[in-house]
Amino acid sequence: MDNIVNNHFSVCYIAKNEEKNLAQSLHQLIRVMGKPAEKGYEILVLDTGSMDRTAEVAVSYGARVEDFEWIKDFAAARNAAMKKAKYDRILFLDADEIPEKGDLNRIIKDWNAYPEAIGRLERRNLCNSDGGGTCIFTDRVERFFDRCLYHYEGCIHEQLIKNDGGEMQGYDLALTVYHEGYYGTKDQLREKARRNNELLFKELEKNPEDPYLYYQIGQSYSIAGEPEKELEDYEKSYSLNPDRNAEYVAMMIKSYGLLLVNQDRLNDAISLIDKEYGFYRKYADFLCFAGFVYTKAGELEKAIELYNQAFDSDMVHLEGSRDAIPEYNLGCIYEALGDELRAEEYFERSSKRGYEKSRERLDKLLANDFEEKSNIKKASIIVCVDDTSKDIEDFISNISKQSVGLGHIEIVFVIIAKNKDILDALITFEKKNDKSVCLFYPEKEDSMYNNISKALGYTSSPCIMLLKTNNRLKWDTLRMMSLAIEKTGADVITHNINYSDTDFMLEIADENMRENVRRAEILSTGPYTHMYSVDFLIGKGISAEELINDKAEANYANKIYCIKEKLCD
Repeated sequence: MDNIVNNHFSVCYIAKNEEKNLAQSLHQLIRVMGKPAEKGYEILVLDTGSMDRTAEVAVSYGARVEDFEWIKDFAAARNAAMKKAKYDRILFLDADEIPEKGDLNRIIKDWNAYPEAIGRLERRNLCNSDGGGTCIFTDRVERFFDRCLYHYEGCIHEQLIKNDGGEMQGYDLALTVYHEGYYGTKDQLREKARRNNELLFKELEKNPEDPYLYYQIGQSYSIAGEPEKELEDYEKSYSLNPDRNAEYVAMMIKSYGLLLVNQDRLNDAISLIDKEYGFYRKYADFLCFAGFVYTKAGELEKAIELYNQAFDSDMVHLEGSRDAIPEYNLGCIYEALGDELRAEEYFERSSKRGYEKSRERLDKLLANDFEEKSNIKKASIIVCVDDTSKDIEDFISNISKQSVGLGHIEIVFVIIAKNKDILDALITFEKKNDKSVCLFYPEKEDSMYNNISKALGYTSSPCIMLLKTNNRLKWDTLRMMSLAIEKTGADVITHNINYSDTDFMLEIADENMRENVRRAEILSTGPYTHMYSVDFLIGKGISAEELINDKAEANYANKIYCIKEKLCD
């Protein structure tokens, strides 16, 4: 790195009993920035009453140490450090923030380009994860500025305020730090939360309508493990309509939404997503949260769409939200839907990024010989095509765009059409999907239903659905209906209360029964009697992982309609 002349700034720390952390931070600061004397910056450590070797450690790294009496006010301490600094340009670091990488030339260049703006460093926070492990959560904090233009306010989680009250501008500082302040044992985190809230409640008395304070109080309850109080404060913060451009709001909305789900308020979580999607559609964390909620709601097509959007997002806080996490959840959804080949693809991509859950799912898939299992068709669709089927290309296009794919579905086209365009489209489609698509040409013209009955002999799966070419059925619905047959023991399922004889699924696993149905031409009339509704909303919500296991059952069906009577004895 070239020497930089006449661009001086002060790196300021506030520290109390931080000898270990401070040593690491100062060592890394000098490694990343270079030696202070050579690069034109100073290090100032404001000691607020240390009883250990904090001051000695600071001096050993060339820092200047000043004393300050602690008055339970972080803003006062930061403002005091600014006044004691040698230079007007200030870079604030906490003792437990360890610089990882930085570009001093870029820092100085951006400073000169935006002299009145605030530089926001990137902070990678080690946190306890819900599963008992750890995760990295990234945020940006305002730390590089001109002390002649700004000051701090707030006794805790203090914020920079422009002296003239004007609008503040910011830019991304070319500096990244690692932070362990949000990580620890439950007792340590509870004690920290208690201390923080003690100060936050005092601040709230002065500013009772500040959404940021309610957010920080909610954060304290979060690390203390008190979700009911956490939710209450997030709701209050959200009700005060916080500025969507503020860094904390995106994180608060995600946390708020997840709490709504955990409190069985799934509809409220979906309403929150719909309201905020326009602003946060480029935030990977928000998109993953939204994908999770729609998975719980059973809207898997929507969940798949949102997870795919996360790959192309611009902003990310939780590490992995732009790659490993959506890959893992897509793998879970596809596995649950029976598309093991595509599930393997996503689990493999995620596991290569070090996401351990994906490695576990992939190992389980391989152990179960999923490639052989993928060749077993879970459901068959019979489609009758005649010369009136002008929409056959739209029908094929709809099938081709399905997110789940044809891996576990068989389609038999009963062809009584003579139109060349229709025939060519079907032949091309069969060639592209030869393992899943079959063309059946009846030997003689007959009624549509008789030909469909004959086509039963070409199917191999236990569940058969009848469709017309003007139907637009999602595979998720097909999967739901298959599950409904399995769970209820019904013989016929329809997914639409406006029941028609082409809108149902038959369970014909028994060969004799299959032959009886064919011979009796029972499909020509359809089973119209003894139909009643069954509410299949078994649980309050499911995760992507639960979809794979039998816990999900038919959970993502809102309602199914089934007929209990046997078609044939």
